[in-house]
Amino acid sequence: MATILTKKSDTASSVPLVADLTNAAGGAELAVNTADKRLFTKTSGGAVVELGTNPSSMTLPNGTANGVPYLNASKVLTSGSALTFDGTTFGVGGRIGFTAFTADVDDYGLWVSSATNATTLASYSTTPIAFRVNNSEQMRLTSTGLGIGTSSPSDSLHIKRPTYSTVRIEESTVNSNIYLQHHSGTNEARLTVTGAYPLVFKTSDVERMRIDSSGNLLVGTTSPLNNGKLSVNQTNASYDAVVSVVASTSQSFYSGIYGGNFKYYVLGSGQINAIFTSITAISDRRAKTNIQDIRYGLNEILALRPVTFDHIDSVAADSVDNYGFIADEVEQILPQLVSESLNKANDGTPYQTLKMGDILPVLVKAIQEQQAIIDQLKADVAALKAAP
Repeated sequence: MATILTKKSDTASSVPLVADLTNAAGGAELAVNTADKRLFTKTSGGAVVELGTNPSSMTLPNGTANGVPYLNASKVLTSGSALTFDGTTFGVGGRIGFTAFTADVDDYGLWVSSATNATTLASYSTTPIAFRVNNSEQMRLTSTGLGIGTSSPSDSLHIKRPTYSTVRIEESTVNSNIYLQHHSGTNEARLTVTGAYPLVFKTSDVERMRIDSSGNLLVGTTSPLNNGKLSVNQTNASYDAVVSVVASTSQSFYSGIYGGNFKYYVLGSGQINAIFTSITAISDRRAKTNIQDIRYGLNEILALRPVTFDHIDSVAADSVDNYGFIADEVEQILPQLVSESLNKANDGTPYQTLKMGDILPVLVKAIQEQQAIIDQLKADVAALKAAP
C-alpha cells in the first residue's frame, strides 16, 4: 500500500492547491488546516474536495447547486435538481415549494402539518393560498373565502367565469346531477336537476315544497291534486286549503276543502261555484264619498232585454243556455255598468264586460218607484170606492 503524505496549514480559511495535494507519482495527498479543523484531498479528476467533521465549504464532485445531498442507487453521496434548498426555499422537483418564515417576515410561511390530526396545508397570517394549473391561477383561498376564477372572493365561496358559472353536484350511483348556474347567454340564474327526479325544498329537515319531474309545483303534498300544475295542501284537520290549477275548460281552479267538499272552485267557463253564494264587499260610509241618490230606476229596468245565450267556443266551450244581458245593449241604457275586458275578440278589439251585481241597486230603485205607483193607484181606487 502506498504511503500518503499529510500536509498542514495553521492559517485560517487557507485552502490547499491541487499541486499541494499531488505526490511525486501523481497520486493524492492530504492537507489539514489546523486553524479551521478542515481536511482536504483531491479527486481523480483533479478537483480539491473537503472532508472532515467541521466542513464550512464542503463541495461534492458532480453536485448540483442548491441540491440536497442524498445516497444514490450506488450508495454514493450526491445531489440533483429534484430536491433543492437554497437556505430560504425548499423545493421538490421544481413543482412544490415551501418558503421558510421568520418572526420578522411572517407573511410568507407555508407548511404541511398533521399536528391537528389532519394533514394541514396552511398559510401563515393572512397570506392567501393560490392554486395554479398550466401556469394559470384557477383557485385562491383567502381569509374571506374560496375564490374560483377570482383572486378576490367576497363570500365563503365565490365562483366567477367569463361565460357560464356552474356548481355541479353529482351522485355516481344514479344518473342525476344538480347544477347551480348563471347562464350569461340568456342572463338567467338556473337551478337544474338532470334525470327524472324531483327538486325538494326542506326547512327544519321537513319537506315544505317540491317540483316534481313533470314540472308540477307541490306545496304540502308530494303528488298533484286533481292533476294540477300547482297544488297546495294544508293538512289542518278543520280547514284543508287546496289550490289546484289545471289546463282544462271544465275544471280549472279549486280552493278550500271542508268536510270533503270544495268550498270554492272556478270552472273553465268562468263560472264560480261555492258552498255559500253571498259575496261581501266593503260598503262602510267611511270608505265612500260623493254619495248621491241613484238616478236610474223603473224606466231603465223596463228598457233592458233579458236573454238566454250560448258562449262561442273561443270564449268558453262548455257554457250553454245562460241567462243574462248583452253588454252592448246595456251600455245604451246603463253605461256605467259596462267596461272593457282584458280579453280581445278575433278582430283585436276588447270584449265588453258587464257589472251584473251593480244592476241590483237599479232594481231596488225600480221596485220603489213601482211601489209608489201601486200605492197611488190603491189610493185612487180607495177614493173612487168612497165616492157617493
